[in-house]
Amino acid sequence: MNIIGIGRLPKSLASILKEMVTLGSLSAPIIVGLLGGSAYGAIDSYMLGPVGELALACASLTSSVLIMFYSAIFGLAAPASILAGNAYGARKSDGIVLVYHNGLRVSLIGGGVAAAIMLGLLPVMAHIGQPSDVIAALPGYWIAMSLSLIPYSSAMVIKLLLDAIGRPWIAAALAILPIGAVIPLNWLLIYGHWGFPALGLLGAGIATLIAQTFGFFILRYYFVTANGIAHRTFSAIDRVGVSKFARLSFPMSLQYLAESSAIGVIGLLVGFFGSEALAANQIALSLGELVYMAPLGIAGAVGILIAQALGENAHQRIRSIGIASFALVTLITSPFCAAMITSGEQVARIFVSDHTIAPLAGVLLGTVGIVLILDGLQCVALGALRGLLDNRWPTSAALISYWLVAIPMSILLGFVFDFGPVGIWSGFGCGVVLAAVLLAHRFLRKAKPSYAFATGR
Repeated sequence: MNIIGIGRLPKSLASILKEMVTLGSLSAPIIVGLLGGSAYGAIDSYMLGPVGELALACASLTSSVLIMFYSAIFGLAAPASILAGNAYGARKSDGIVLVYHNGLRVSLIGGGVAAAIMLGLLPVMAHIGQPSDVIAALPGYWIAMSLSLIPYSSAMVIKLLLDAIGRPWIAAALAILPIGAVIPLNWLLIYGHWGFPALGLLGAGIATLIAQTFGFFILRYYFVTANGIAHRTFSAIDRVGVSKFARLSFPMSLQYLAESSAIGVIGLLVGFFGSEALAANQIALSLGELVYMAPLGIAGAVGILIAQALGENAHQRIRSIGIASFALVTLITSPFCAAMITSGEQVARIFVSDHTIAPLAGVLLGTVGIVLILDGLQCVALGALRGLLDNRWPTSAALISYWLVAIPMSILLGFVFDFGPVGIWSGFGCGVVLAAVLLAHRFLRKAKPSYAFATGR
């Protein structure tokens, strides 16, 4: 912890603990809402387990690519929480409404582009060394999951905006509701109950697409009808506002894309070791993604609180908020990561009983657990910098950490030193360490009391 300066507290411990309580209160509903969005992969892993190794392998390959677009879309929507948080702190209700309209327009375009790109990648999968049986079974599920990016992107804008204006538990509840739809839909469409066709893997994809679309309409219905939220229809296009939102969205999206695309490459590299390795990777990846929602939720909360502090001109709080987020994310993620390290195989057997896949998934879970502890630190540091609208430097740091360090180290440890999938994930961890140190140091330097805060700086 001392490597990122937490040992040199700029304020009293009481101040840090107070910010931790505030962060915890805001983070909890954000994490719950994000868990609702990320639970699709874990649910698919559990419900596709009885279908067989091939279905899990297809889900793993799709998830490895899908996570890149989910993360990019999260970054694309992220200005909604920052701009709305700033307007909320400054008590500017009209600014919140403009964020809603401008964010939806940007997200619809971004979600459509993401879906089109992912669809375009489907033919490429057959030419990058993936198992032939996986490629043959992949198209239907891949297409359905690609299309689900469109409602996901718009729903994320509304959710982040509600988080920023003091309604995070409402956002969480509305984000979880679609999970109540995807489980029975999976039950009907995967296994063919109640006269429905047994579609297997394709059924899981269709269920997710329906649930994601349902989720968007629920969130939008609440936003445009709830008391206190005005302007219930689209306003005239605010070209300046849309342009500002898009300018902020692009670097934020690129920051998250740098890490998530590296994880996508990790999944593809694991695919070179066969369908069993892919199936094991799907279990580790889906559970690791669930745990990662805690750092991501804290990152969202710290960005909102810093944006609100800027709107209120309470600059003296900013450093304490950031340090509190480092302590909170470590406190929350450590027990989960310890369980993944010590009980990985037992957890994996909940999803699959195969005597080959379960042990490998257990080892991968342990490796991912070690990585997640430091990944949590870099995630909240990035969220703190996002609250300061510091985008360009963190983007460069992320690209260097994941593409110049993580991927080469993964290839070196996985293939050259022949450590296999475990080596691939260990190499990724090297990049995470670098990102955590660089981003946390950047925040602590910018959050000094003498720093002149300026948006976009």
